[in-house]
Amino acid sequence: MSAKAPRRLRTALVVVLVLAAIYVAYRYTLHRMVESKLDEIRKQGYPVTLAELDKWYPQPPPGENAADVYAQAFAHSVKLEDEAPRLPVVGRAKLPPRGEPLPQGMRELIGQYLKTNEEAIALLHKATAMPYCRVVTHLSISKTLIAPGTSDRRLATHQLELEAICAADAGGSASAAEAIVASLGLVRQFSKEPFAIPWFAQQPYFGMTSFALEHVLSRAQLDSNELVRVSSALAATEASAAIDHVLLSEFAWNNNVFSEIHQGKEPAGPLLTMDFKGNSHYG
Repeated sequence: MSAKAPRRLRTALVVVLVLAAIYVAYRYTLHRMVESKLDEIRKQGYPVTLAELDKWYPQPPPGENAADVYAQAFAHSVKLEDEAPRLPVVGRAKLPPRGEPLPQGMRELIGQYLKTNEEAIALLHKATAMPYCRVVTHLSISKTLIAPGTSDRRLATHQLELEAICAADAGGSASAAEAIVASLGLVRQFSKEPFAIPWFAQQPYFGMTSFALEHVLSRAQLDSNELVRVSSALAATEASAAIDHVLLSEFAWNNNVFSEIHQGKEPAGPLLTMDFKGNSHYG
């Protein structure tokens, strides 16, 4: 019995060593397979980590970031709480059916609201015409991602809706078309943001703009140039809504999270959402 015990111990030790070797070989092979796939993605010019995504996501030249102008517009927006029950779109009042004129009192109230927010709306138009927009300024650390909030963008979209509807009601087809283009531009600019949460949050604003466009077309006849501008803005907005960038960004995020866990670091927290006034929310 005493001679068999060392043999059994040696056999058990050999089995453990063999299993350990197989496990190490398996992990190494798996690691190499994953790295090979990541290298293939890199060779195609796509990012696989947040640091790479930060470099890949276009950085606007100094002074040419539309997000800065949007921030100014949001800061200048004025909410008229007392008039909210009588204001459509931004308040609780209902617009007349498409094709029908605005009631005189509603038209005057909308005019006052637009006049109060004249500076903010002018900045929204300016931002739309800018070629670059990047709100998320730092992507290389997974726990400190910043995504644009939604309340400011919703109000801005409503302001442009009202501008378009009011202009069309007064027969100003050119002004109405410009307001629609600016509203579509806001959707297009923010649809360029990476990650699923801000991307999906942006999509309802296209529906809001479509609603305003229906009212415009029912009250004003846009000429050929105005129709081309609106059509081009619609096409550009549709192109910016492509989900491929979102999927790439989410892949880079998750790859970063798994790498941190593998390295024994604290897993990344939830995506931090911050509006342009510095209020933060988790979601």
